[in-house]
Amino acid sequence: MNELKILLWNLQDFFVFLDKYNDQPPIEELTEAKWQLLTASFKPNKDLAKVQGIQKLIHSTQADILLFTEVGGKESLINFNKYFLKNEYTVFHFNSNSDRGIDVGVLAKVSKNLQIKSKFYSHKDFARGLQEVLVETKNKKFKIFLTHLKSKLDLKKSDFEGRSHRKKEVERIIKIINQSAKDVDDHYLLCGDFNGIISSKETEEELLPLLDSLKTQDILSYLKKKDFEKTTYIYFDKRDDSFHMQLDYCLIPKKMEAYVHHQSSVIDFDGKSDILFPLSRKEKQRLISDHYPLYIKLSI
Repeated sequence: MNELKILLWNLQDFFVFLDKYNDQPPIEELTEAKWQLLTASFKPNKDLAKVQGIQKLIHSTQADILLFTEVGGKESLINFNKYFLKNEYTVFHFNSNSDRGIDVGVLAKVSKNLQIKSKFYSHKDFARGLQEVLVETKNKKFKIFLTHLKSKLDLKKSDFEGRSHRKKEVERIIKIINQSAKDVDDHYLLCGDFNGIISSKETEEELLPLLDSLKTQDILSYLKKKDFEKTTYIYFDKRDDSFHMQLDYCLIPKKMEAYVHHQSSVIDFDGKSDILFPLSRKEKQRLISDHYPLYIKLSI
């Protein structure tokens, strides 16, 4: 294997529950109404057209490893893999602390050329936990750490923008990586939805230790991408003014820089790096996810 392709993506409430489905009729023949009737869950399935859009993008990138956030448990990943990805991937998932039922999860094309082992770290400090993936190819061994940090929602008005919670999560992640990455001589990627800004100009205080203590940098910054090219999320205010933000990151230590391929980038839902961003909140709601995927290509 000369190249390893990784897709990091927040799938936005990715529930695919099929407890009432008996394999007939084929899913591609279903209407949206019948698709929603395939489960008795109080959580609605993600729109069928959006699930199919996610399927199409994965096929277009031919990614070897899929790093997902906001997935509705192992059942959703197994169903998606079976009915949309022809069981080409192996599912790695662990239950998290999420009170919304959204976890992190990994799918990988395990083969004689790509071996995967995974474990999970859960703690009261984590909103959703930290998934560790040991990746072994014929030529290289490294780890991927996948997380989804606390959002900025503060319904109890006890932690402004969730900053204290994210600070505790960051402290625990650093502790885990400093210990666990020794096994691979500090060759690792730290990936996920950080729900905050990492930038040379305005990195949020609670996220700074990820750069300073771990001595990492964002893979897009390493590739000298412009701020606009780093957009993974767009926020619209009440006037429909848009604000481009990067919330999804792949942080790399110095030892991984040599493996980063220049084609790594944020991509549109058609798999291309030229992105057509929504111009209003309504347009955004029609997208297959409210986050754009980060395509990571490594030369191994």
